[in-house]
Amino acid sequence: MDNANISISASRESYEEIQCQNILTNYSYDQNLCGASDVESFLREKKEQFTCFNRCNHAVTYGNTRDCACDDLCVVHNDCCRDMRQVCTDVYTRGIKIFSHMIRAVSMCVETSFASITNRRAEFSSSVIPFSTITMATGTTTANTIAENNQKNLMPFKDRDLKGYFHAFGFFKVADLTYGLFFYNYAAFLSWRAPASKPYFIPKLTELDCSGAQDTVLGYSSASNTLPWCRIASIRDIKTFFHRSCRKPKVVGCRCENNQGIWNNLYDSCRGQSNSLGLFNRHSEVAKMLPPYITNTLPTNIGECIFRKVDIDQENQYSNDDVVEISSIKMALTPIFDSVIHESQSAMTDTDNERKRVERYSKEVTIVSDKSERQSLEYLVELTNTIEKRLRCPRFNSFLSDCVLEDCAKGALLSFTPLPDKQFGGRSCILPILAKSQMPVCTCLRLMSALNNLHVWGLKFNHRYHDECSFQLHIRSEGELNQKQKSLLSFTHRAMEIWTTH
Repeated sequence: MDNANISISASRESYEEIQCQNILTNYSYDQNLCGASDVESFLREKKEQFTCFNRCNHAVTYGNTRDCACDDLCVVHNDCCRDMRQVCTDVYTRGIKIFSHMIRAVSMCVETSFASITNRRAEFSSSVIPFSTITMATGTTTANTIAENNQKNLMPFKDRDLKGYFHAFGFFKVADLTYGLFFYNYAAFLSWRAPASKPYFIPKLTELDCSGAQDTVLGYSSASNTLPWCRIASIRDIKTFFHRSCRKPKVVGCRCENNQGIWNNLYDSCRGQSNSLGLFNRHSEVAKMLPPYITNTLPTNIGECIFRKVDIDQENQYSNDDVVEISSIKMALTPIFDSVIHESQSAMTDTDNERKRVERYSKEVTIVSDKSERQSLEYLVELTNTIEKRLRCPRFNSFLSDCVLEDCAKGALLSFTPLPDKQFGGRSCILPILAKSQMPVCTCLRLMSALNNLHVWGLKFNHRYHDECSFQLHIRSEGELNQKQKSLLSFTHRAMEIWTTH
């Protein structure tokens, strides 16, 4: 008799759990949280969220925070679909074999919404790379920036080295070109690299608020004149295809009969299954967040439910803002080794949005060996809204005046005859205003036509002088570049009219 009572009691509890799970599932669909109309539709249309069926070798799509992965890297980041081992046995086995040396590595999703390999012990090791003593910041604004902004009456700022614009070297992420992994910093890379690993430093981008600049016109002024008037607005990493999105944990919870409370992963609720929050076992940071959710936030009324996002990234440093304010300067910095090979940077950036912001972040891909690894780093600086475009600096504590100028902004010319207050490594950028040369008129017009066809400068023909070709130049604005009405033929005709009427 006692055994029968126990059996009936267990069946009742199981039935109540099923009923409670059904409430969770119904709530998820009533609130349109699943992206499908019902369980059958979800299982048919959203397979990428829970299975590797027909998805072997499929990585998580860039920016996707819902799907699970079926590539060999998922064994490192622990974001494989649950059936990965059974459905994609060969891929899973290959991943275990390739990344066996990283079994103890930690893939974390704090500070950004992207997974990176880290090593707590090596992260701040001064024996590998001398890090700054600045305290690690959780957002894009650091203590130095706050102090800077409190000194509004002390502008212009004193001359700053690269560290003053980008803070600690330990904040630079590193990608492994061989295996496609993304490391929190160079120390973590050295701790977990394989013999064939090839590091690439992820560029950082500092946005500067230069609204306080005096007597300067952004885009036409030298960095040496403008930067002392600029405050740091934000510092972030450049997006690349090495960035692997973390799955964003989402949970639903309900208050059921007998005051029972239940929490479940959203996508398990959409499948009509219970998995006891198994998704969160991967991240200790998330596990620490769950008790307040479970104990404090469930509704008090029976049958009521609640939806929660567990935000494991404290701040999104990868905004897709395309607007470049006229009062801002963007400065990108890429650490590179002395031994480099050249490769198109377009393959490194993930979206066109970033390429619009800065025309060229870096064309240097760092390839190192044990020997070159001991060589000193150089630092590639790239600027927008200044007449200088790219400089190469010898040290992380270099001032821009210590750097060598490599390229100028569009429309400016690199001069090896430096200006006194605007030189970088004995070089400077100049804006051409007037061109003069002794040549026949036909040759002059052909020259002007060729220059006009570059769509860089606007040209104005001067009055004719004896055997002299003379014309004025100005950098074309974006609006002028978009106008197709000034064709090469009409330009030549107008120039000929000017020549013959004067």
